[in-house]
Amino acid sequence: MNEIIELLKQEIPDSKVSFKEEGSRLALKVSSPIFKQVNRLERQRVVKRLLKPWIDSGALHAVMLTVTDGE
Repeated sequence: MNEIIELLKQEIPDSKVSFKEEGSRLALKVSSPIFKQVNRLERQRVVKRLLKPWIDSGALHAVMLTVTDGE
């Protein structure tokens, strides 16, 4: 999980990341000011693109995302 958190923080500037993990399921909250000018769907796409290797490998079975602009 640390690898995922570090990647998100590295790739999404000024991000705050929190999570709750239950087996292969993950509730993930990512917030960053860079999302202010981005619609909700695109916010989710950005994060899902970064999580793709773990989703494709089956390491993450289900991911519930909350992506905000920090406000």
